[in-house]
Amino acid sequence: MLPLALVLAAGPLQVLPSPIAPAAPQVRAVSQSGTNCSTTAETELVAKRVAAACDHRVEVTAQRTETTLVYANPNGTMTAEAALKPQRVRRPDGSWVPTDATLTRASDGAVIPVASFLPIRFSGGGTGPLARISKGDKELSITWSGGPLPAPRLDGASAIYPNVFPDVDLRVTADVDAFSEILVVKTRKAAANPAVRRVRFATATKGITLATDPRTGALVAKAGSNVVFSGATPMMWDSTAAVATVAESRTANRPPEQVTSSAEGGAAADRHGLPDRRSAMRTELAAGRLTVLADTALLDDPATVYPVMIDPSVAGGAFHWAMLWKEYGNTSYYDVGCVNCNSQEEQSGLIRVGYQNFSGVSTIRSFFEMDTRSIVGKQVLAARFSMTQSWSGSYCGGPSYPTLLYATDPLYSGITWNSAWNMNYYGAMGANSETRFYNSGSCPQGRVEWNAWDSAAYAASTGLGSMTMALVAEQEWDRNSWRRYQLDPFLSVDYNSYPGTPDDLRTASTAQETGAACVTGSGRPYVRSLTPVLKAHVTDPDSDVLRATATLRVWNPATGAFVADSTIEASNAPANSVAQFTTRTLTNGSTYSWHVQTNDTHADSPATAECEFTVDTTRPAAPQTISSTAYPADGSFHGGVGRTGSFTITPGTGDSADLAAYVWALTPLTTPPTDGTRTISPLAADHSATLLLTPTIGGLNTLRVWSVDKAGNITTTAAPKEYQFLVGDPTEPDGSWTGGDAAGAAQLADDAGSHPAAATGVVFGVPGRLLEGPTAARFNGTSSQAVTTGPVIDTSGSFSIAAWVRPTAAGGNRGVVSIDGLHTSVIRLGSTGTTWWVKGANADVASPLLSGPTNGTVRLNTWTHLAATYDASTAMLTLYVNGEAGGSTSWYPPAAATGSLAVGRAKTADAAAEYFAGDLAEVRVWDRKLQAAEVGASVATLVGSWSLDGNGSDDLGLHDTSAGPGVTWGPDRFGTPGSAVVLSNAAGSYLTASGPVIRTDQSFTVSFWAYLPSPQNAPAAFSVAGNRFSAFELFTTSSGRWYFTRYAADQDNPTSSSMWATGPIGQWTHVVAVYNATAAKSSLYINGVRTSATSTLAGWASSLPLMIGTSTVNGSRLGNFPGSIDDVQVYQGAMPPSQAAAL
Repeated sequence: MLPLALVLAAGPLQVLPSPIAPAAPQVRAVSQSGTNCSTTAETELVAKRVAAACDHRVEVTAQRTETTLVYANPNGTMTAEAALKPQRVRRPDGSWVPTDATLTRASDGAVIPVASFLPIRFSGGGTGPLARISKGDKELSITWSGGPLPAPRLDGASAIYPNVFPDVDLRVTADVDAFSEILVVKTRKAAANPAVRRVRFATATKGITLATDPRTGALVAKAGSNVVFSGATPMMWDSTAAVATVAESRTANRPPEQVTSSAEGGAAADRHGLPDRRSAMRTELAAGRLTVLADTALLDDPATVYPVMIDPSVAGGAFHWAMLWKEYGNTSYYDVGCVNCNSQEEQSGLIRVGYQNFSGVSTIRSFFEMDTRSIVGKQVLAARFSMTQSWSGSYCGGPSYPTLLYATDPLYSGITWNSAWNMNYYGAMGANSETRFYNSGSCPQGRVEWNAWDSAAYAASTGLGSMTMALVAEQEWDRNSWRRYQLDPFLSVDYNSYPGTPDDLRTASTAQETGAACVTGSGRPYVRSLTPVLKAHVTDPDSDVLRATATLRVWNPATGAFVADSTIEASNAPANSVAQFTTRTLTNGSTYSWHVQTNDTHADSPATAECEFTVDTTRPAAPQTISSTAYPADGSFHGGVGRTGSFTITPGTGDSADLAAYVWALTPLTTPPTDGTRTISPLAADHSATLLLTPTIGGLNTLRVWSVDKAGNITTTAAPKEYQFLVGDPTEPDGSWTGGDAAGAAQLADDAGSHPAAATGVVFGVPGRLLEGPTAARFNGTSSQAVTTGPVIDTSGSFSIAAWVRPTAAGGNRGVVSIDGLHTSVIRLGSTGTTWWVKGANADVASPLLSGPTNGTVRLNTWTHLAATYDASTAMLTLYVNGEAGGSTSWYPPAAATGSLAVGRAKTADAAAEYFAGDLAEVRVWDRKLQAAEVGASVATLVGSWSLDGNGSDDLGLHDTSAGPGVTWGPDRFGTPGSAVVLSNAAGSYLTASGPVIRTDQSFTVSFWAYLPSPQNAPAAFSVAGNRFSAFELFTTSSGRWYFTRYAADQDNPTSSSMWATGPIGQWTHVVAVYNATAAKSSLYINGVRTSATSTLAGWASSLPLMIGTSTVNGSRLGNFPGSIDDVQVYQGAMPPSQAAAL
């Protein structure tokens, strides 16, 4: 038989057992602390905790890769174990499975490995590609050119295609990241076939370029300059070693411990290990065709012992290895899959190191590229390189020379003994002299290891993702140095993560303060404590508990340098925490420098840069003077509430250089702030400051000012500089346009002054927001507007704008009130989309920048109160919707308006725009800032008030009530006789107002006091009647709950929206109900305590009177209130929470 083999390999052929495997996710036990002692954990932090608690190492599954496993050790260190070859692959569902090159048939008939690192597919027979391998989006496929392939027979990792030529089989073998092709020629006659001597394959590539190495003949596939697939020199060899193995079987099969001489043992060991006759081959590559040229001299030599093997290879792994063979100096064994592919190489080992002369002469060094990505930037504590040793040149217990491990220059594709003449070897890191054999009982095959600290530490410190190491025999001329190993190298590294450099260094006067950032030189901070607190944020990638040390130095004026002072230690500082150091008692007026360093018991962090500070515990004097032209201290009233004025502050004598700020308090405030507010910085030139203030209280006001120095020392609280002045009362609006003008009017009359607004397209006389109030003005959303003939208020100072609006259309921008400039509205109150807004322009130009807050929702056909205020002292615009502020936004710099006030539109790009659609009423402007209470007071209008002091008359004289049978008068909550109505369960025992009082489909507020002597089932204290059902009602239950319920329609059993709150039983109870139609929210206050709920039910507008003490249910008066009711008040509008709670 004459077998001839052609091998195309993309990596080593063997799939060897890994000495490490991912731990199964199991719970071994429970520690004394109650920790579940699993052998795996998702994160490093959890793994370290479990390892410490359970005293065993724990794998960090989040760091698991195809080649590397990372473990947390009980002592707080970490271990990374990296293999050269992929040991596991990740499934699409995220699970991991061991690599398995065993072939199986896919559903489409192709042949694939069970679990490979790279996608590999072999032909199931026919004319398609013989083999295909992919790496990302790169792909190489090889197609047999000898015609259609027969269906293969599967044998483990190999697929055998019989008789591809007469007496010639083709074998392809899978690895986890590679494949090989072997052409087996069975007879000498078959070897004479020209197709065997020039074996052709078609090639196809995707994203790569295929070439041959001109030095070695090895195949290489590149994407640009990056090698994607590569291989060794194509080789062919005969079967001399196999025949010799049979002849030497008597000796070779004896255990090595029974061999008594080195010569005998070595000869037996490798008679089958090295081929006696081998030859390098050439390849030709052109236009998608690869041709392998066999050495015809070897094929035709009568001394050749068949079979003969021919072996070109291609590899696609992430990490590589190579043998350098002195006697084959121009042959590359880079990622070679096998040397004797028909020998017992799986038993005795593929990797060779050292010298042998048992079968020819060989001098070999082996190199390995190991993954070090997981240890980059780490502190390497120990490192071990290990492999399985399967054969030795010496016998058990015989003479043995060590094999040395070196760090070397990187590997490269196509490397040979001759090309590596200038390879650098950076000193031997470790040595191993063990003698092991796969068939021995006394020195059996097993893992041997070398110290690899130098390589691992170098990779960690320089950021290299891989390191190349070489095994070299110390006595490279003695056959007792000969070793063979399995292709299963591992690099195991114990490491620690260096603590991070502490950051965010701060110097504080107290532990509670954040402190000043790290600064040196003239900008250094001052502290007002003799025992300041130094702070630093400490980190550690391993989440270790750290020891932090602050080193303090003091400035020596005599030497002009900092000198050692003291060290302060903060032990047990958790990672990612702030370590705090309280200094010894320091000297007032001295300057200090400090830095911080941490230690995690294994390594120190880098030290931080220096930080400096100066100690100053002396309080500054109060300001020398305060003056104001707007509010002079002359005993007369000036300005007014809400009007901004400026106040000039000058520094106290001798304190200018140290002055950092002034803080102030204006009536009703009397003490300095503690939250960083009410602060103003002095001018650098003269250390004075000009303070803008807006008084909130009329009459005598006192401005108190304290000085603050750079250390934060403040003038004694009881000794500020005081300035007293008189503030005028709040002024009336500067413009007031109610909109209640007669139908057909040509202008909006100004009830406050002389600024009528000429109307265009405005309809007057439409119903207003109150049933019995003034009418409103209607705007069409396209052209309606009312414009004054000139300015009304000055927008460069404080001001306010308010209006009642009932929008009938939304979308886009719509102006309610605007104050125009030459080119644009300097200020505009209105809506954008479905949100209310107020916007100020930064300049009077056609397209200015606008800034301002938004608030609330535009609710169509709903009366809503809008108010915007601007405080010139803070440059803040605030927008209120129905009396509730929605936040403030800075408007700076404000632009001064020079034009008219417009109602119903805005101005943009020199033209009227943003027209409002709907009804407007009670438009007002002030040249001062309204207080929140003033805004709130405008929101809810009292439309009915019944004190019920002996009769049912309306205090407003509008809607007196009539009393039914059984109505009497009794004591009120103060015990005053005849001051509250007393009702009963008798039919008709309730009060009925004359005519409708409020619009129930709009916002409203109801307030009353009620007393129910004993628990009752759902008696109604207040309602607005309907023909079939009340529009809303307020009733209580036997459990003390008060319900505020609104109904959707005047019909039997309508849909309702209800909320409740609990009150006392048998006591006078104050009840306030608020419906905010704009916000779609109901609120119920029981004795001033608010409960609120969203209420999207629209409700209905009742035209019937309100009722005290009963409700309408399915056309009947039911639920009479058998108790007392007093002080009933009804408002049109949703009273803001602060005012509703205070009713």
